[in-house]
Amino acid sequence: MASDNLALGLRFFVQISKYFKRNPMFEIPPDFKDIALSELGHNKKGSVRVQNNVYECVIVHSGGNVFIDGKGIANIASDFNISKRDVVFFEYHGNAIFYCIVCCGCTYMEKKSLGSGTPVRFFVEAISYDGMEFPDLLFSFFPYKETNPFFNVETRLGTWKIEVKHGHAWTMLGGACWQSFHNAHDLHRSMYIQMDYHGNGNFTATVFNQNSCCEQPFSLNGMLFGKVEESFQELKCLCNIDTVDTNGNGENVDDADNIDNEYQLNGNCPQFENVIDSWIITAKRHMVPQYCTKTLPRMYIPAAKWKKHQMDGSKAVIFFVESCTETRWEVFVHLYKNNGKTVRVGLTQGWTKFANDNNLRIGAKIKINLLSPPEQDHSDGKTLYMSISFK
Repeated sequence: MASDNLALGLRFFVQISKYFKRNPMFEIPPDFKDIALSELGHNKKGSVRVQNNVYECVIVHSGGNVFIDGKGIANIASDFNISKRDVVFFEYHGNAIFYCIVCCGCTYMEKKSLGSGTPVRFFVEAISYDGMEFPDLLFSFFPYKETNPFFNVETRLGTWKIEVKHGHAWTMLGGACWQSFHNAHDLHRSMYIQMDYHGNGNFTATVFNQNSCCEQPFSLNGMLFGKVEESFQELKCLCNIDTVDTNGNGENVDDADNIDNEYQLNGNCPQFENVIDSWIITAKRHMVPQYCTKTLPRMYIPAAKWKKHQMDGSKAVIFFVESCTETRWEVFVHLYKNNGKTVRVGLTQGWTKFANDNNLRIGAKIKINLLSPPEQDHSDGKTLYMSISFK
């Protein structure tokens, strides 16, 4: 996770407004609403305006307004010959101290000091329209804070991931696509990344650094968790997993260490009627879920919260994967039955073989189809049918 010692200020970008003809003007995008000051607990809003032909940047918060020195802004505009197509980044360091970063004509970026001070870390809220929209904003790699869980960007063991909260759900931007983007641009914490959401699960990202800016946007399409319109290499066969209560009497099983039944994925599958549900899971590394007794870092799937899927309207299944190493995968299935009891089944042997045979590693995408069993098996209640493909 990003270091807490990372020097971050309030970073937002403004673009010269196209709607004001009399005076050139910095304008905060209209979707740029609240800026949550995570460490101080204040709400701040930023606006930049021209007053008597002098630029002013105002940060509004509960303790009063904070102004960037108008003369300083005017000097910035004059020194860099700012025009309507230019992008300016402001970094607030508290005590009315700002830094200004200018990207002129998308040819270079330069950091102009407006003073010095102790930086303050912020989180920016993603505004929601029609399910999920983002203001055009830039952000660096913020450490996760439970009080403001809007953007969560972290690096763990060489793997980068981004989580974005929309409504009450999280979207994971991760896996091979993001890793490819990270590797191609040699991302590090001194860079700025502009994320643009275009609807229908389509993202583009633009990287800014000290040597170049306004790189060609890199398409991040298909990164959304649950997006299935992708081509996957199909597994040779379908698989069925016979589930048995691990304690033999149907009682609830809560301790992962108590699971002693392991079932191999196999091809002994009858003809299936239809696919009940289909979703994509992305391998990532994370800390062990709270209900597990082991404390080693593991990889689990899915990459968001546990995802429930209805099967024949009688029970829900939760599928997740854990691993203590990159080569050893542990898979469990939760079945919630009509009596409210939980059955948890381990698939360690079969899944590990599947992962090893197909060289699955962190960042791999795996597609799971939950299948409707044949009519004669509807009353079984102890057989879960799935097909698995990977990318």
